[in-house]
This record gives sequence, structure tokens and C-alpha cells, in this order.
Amino acid sequence: MMSRLIYLKKAYNGIFIRFCYPLTLFVSIVSCSSQAIEVRSLTYELDVEITSDTIDEYYADYLLQRYGDSLMISFNNEGSMRFDYFGSGENGFEYGLFNITDNHYYGKWKNLDTIYHYNVSENILGLSEKLQLQKRTMNSVECEVLQFNGSEKTFEEYQVNQTYYFNRDTLKIDPEPYKDYNEFFFDDYLKETQCFYLKKITNYAEYRVTYTLIRNNTRNMVEKDRFELNERFPFKEI
Repeated sequence: MMSRLIYLKKAYNGIFIRFCYPLTLFVSIVSCSSQAIEVRSLTYELDVEITSDTIDEYYADYLLQRYGDSLMISFNNEGSMRFDYFGSGENGFEYGLFNITDNHYYGKWKNLDTIYHYNVSENILGLSEKLQLQKRTMNSVECEVLQFNGSEKTFEEYQVNQTYYFNRDTLKIDPEPYKDYNEFFFDDYLKETQCFYLKKITNYAEYRVTYTLIRNNTRNMVEKDRFELNERFPFKEI
């Protein structure tokens, strides 16, 4: 079976461009329930930069509108996470959900009526090295810096690396609920740091995505059903 990265990369030239691999997405929740719950939310500014001179122009245009301007990550008490993307284009990410119950990631794109999902315990990347880089200061906060380098397991030429900027005394999080969340190097990072990041840079072969923290809402009230799957949409596993 062709891996998600390679399958979705090859498919971008047709209508399947809308299904490109989600780094971190979440599912829409539409329900008549109005019960509210407290959640923790982190909002990141997003920046996408094309780094390849040979990338197809159509694919480059898609990438630049896929992520939007910002991403809000919300956590409920059970450990499920919701990611909301703001400012993405008409074929960009809308929202998605990491469901702690079945360890699946469910993602929805704009203008599509299907929710795509996969088991995040099945990591498509192999870790080749982990590096401790020189400390950096961000917004007056001294940060440690960890870099994870790896490649696609069935296509080793496809290299990916992630660099995390973090402070162990801030944005603390229990890594236990996410021990099987093997999306890229997320589980390795949390196991090492036990906190969320102030900045993350993900480098792919053709482009770079930078996430920079701009808001930390310790508690926020949202509708409970925002963390439930919307079954009025069809589901497709990838």
C-alpha cells in the first residue's frame, strides 16, 4: 500500500489535490447540543515558504493557501485535540480532530463533504537522528531547541525535519495520552519535553511551515460537541 505522503503528493495534479496530507487538522462538530466545557487553547501564527526551485507552480499555489494565517489547538480533559485553521483558501484545511478513544486523526478540507482519517500509531516517517541545538530566546523566554530528522519509510529520498523551540516550565502537558500519537515526531518530542512548543518549524522537500505561538488561553468555554465526530459526513480511511 502506497504511504499517505507519497500517495497524496502524487495525486495533487487532479482533484485529489484537496486531500493533501494534514500535519495537524481537526473535524467539524455540528450538533444541536449547547452544553459547554472548559478547554485549553493555544493559537499559532502560520507561515508557509516554498523552498524548492523545481516545484510545480500549481502545487506551490495550493500550498500557499492550504494552511491559512493561524491555527488554534484546543485540548479537552480526556486528551482529544481539535485544530482549527483560519484564513485558509477555498481548497485549504478547515478543521480536524485527534480522537483519544481510537487514536485516529480525522480531518476535513473546505469544499469537501468527506472526512478523511487514519491511525496515528502508524508512523510513515522513520527517525534518523535527534539533535539538541543551541538555546534561543523567543519573546524574552529562553528556549531549548530540539531537531528531529527523518525520512519517508518507503521512499527514503523524501526527507523531513522538525525543529521545536520550548521551555520546560511553560505550556506543560501530560505526554501519557499521546504516547501512541506517532504523527511525524510528536510522541518523541512530548516524551522528551513534557510541554508544548513555543515555535515549531517543519521542513519538507519542497516547502517549510513555521508555527509561532501568539496566544495561550489557559481555559476557554466551548461547546462539548466540538470534540465529537460529525456523522452526517461520510468517512474514508487513508
